[in-house]
Amino acid sequence: MKREMFACVLLAGLVFLLLSFIACDDDDDDNDDSSPADDDDNTDDDQTDDDEVSDDDALDDDDDSSPPIVPPAEELAPTPTDDIGVFVAVTGDDANPGTMARPLRTIAAGLLRATVENKVVFVGSGEYGEAVTLTVSLYGGYCADWTRDFVACPSGIVAPIDEEVVAVSIIEQASETHLEGFHISATGGEFFTGVRVRQNTAPVRLYHNVIRGHDVVATTADSRGVSGFYNDEVELFGNDIATGALLAMDYATSIAVDLSAETLIIRENTLFTGFSFSGWGASSYPLDLGASGDEPSLVINNLAVGAGAAMVIRGPSLIINNTFAGGSQTLTFYSGEHTLINNVIAPGGRSGGVTPIFFYSQNEPRFRFFHNDIHTRGGSCYLDFYHGKICTLDYLNECTWSNCLDAAGNIDSEPQFADELYHPTTTSPLIDAGLSPVQWVTHPDIYHDLDRQYRPFNNLWDIGAYELHAY
Repeated sequence: MKREMFACVLLAGLVFLLLSFIACDDDDDDNDDSSPADDDDNTDDDQTDDDEVSDDDALDDDDDSSPPIVPPAEELAPTPTDDIGVFVAVTGDDANPGTMARPLRTIAAGLLRATVENKVVFVGSGEYGEAVTLTVSLYGGYCADWTRDFVACPSGIVAPIDEEVVAVSIIEQASETHLEGFHISATGGEFFTGVRVRQNTAPVRLYHNVIRGHDVVATTADSRGVSGFYNDEVELFGNDIATGALLAMDYATSIAVDLSAETLIIRENTLFTGFSFSGWGASSYPLDLGASGDEPSLVINNLAVGAGAAMVIRGPSLIINNTFAGGSQTLTFYSGEHTLINNVIAPGGRSGGVTPIFFYSQNEPRFRFFHNDIHTRGGSCYLDFYHGKICTLDYLNECTWSNCLDAAGNIDSEPQFADELYHPTTTSPLIDAGLSPVQWVTHPDIYHDLDRQYRPFNNLWDIGAYELHAY
């Protein structure tokens, strides 16, 4: 009898161990997604078997049979209904009630009604020849049946010509305000601003907009895609912004994004500035950022290409997996603590023998540089700053120079871009040369690139805005 009981207990124990083995045999921490129940969100240790499933999520699974799934790009707009929205269409009439069936004709009329009724505004496809001031959130890209398709059903705001043109204004808003899904431009004007964002005490979010400046020949010319100051929080995501070429007798300024705020989040944008030329002074750069709060500006997965500097920044910043291409002094810093990881920092094709990074300030900006391609195109130095210059890669990575907090793994190589959007070639030195940024930031954007392909591919991070998936 005792032998039979012992045999039963032994058999039960073996079955339990077998089931446990079957349930757990796939937790190899190899950064894949086929089983959401058995994955690991710690991508920093993907080469080891930690058998830890307590931090599982759908991002970093343990089965190599399928790659991680990158979620679709976020959209801010709620589902359109008459209960929450006022509707505008080029086939509408401002005498209508602004419903889905009977929309208004102008965005201005929609904003006025939505403010009174405490709603948002949905805008159908077509061109709207007006400049608007937002009092509530504004969403575009809707087809005739009020389904959404940014490509097939674009909503265009085209401001009428004037000496100074501001197509969209977002000013002094005390509640969160969204501008999403518009093509924004003007028919002319010596001074153009696509979106002015100023003195808002609540977050302002600009998602999936296309902003285009126009070419200007004038005594003085100014073209800015997004501009503003004294804001609480401003986030730009998925925008495509390009300013025009400027030719002026006195001054010419072309800036894609010119913003200051307590908190700045700039992610997954494509930013280009046209060439500026003037008799007295010309500026052309995609990013001019000022963080007035303690939080660093987050700049991640952007392509920024300018005829002058690619980015000018004031205040602290966290700059990850961007591709910056500009003229001399590609990045210019004025103050704050800055961490740069996996960025391409390279002068444009017209520049040669330049210093890519410049900070000449007694405010003493401080730096961490990890795995950036800082390409001098045959120039003599990498950094030009208040206490002198950094002119060798070894000295840069040793981090014994003033203003350095940490540095490692930086290179100076021709990036080998494949096309006008600065994708790397299959032989580019940017491939697999990056570093996991999870130690410094946990934002979900670190796990995909500007094209929304997952990273890291093969558990190795690329440098720049793109992650190459075939080589």
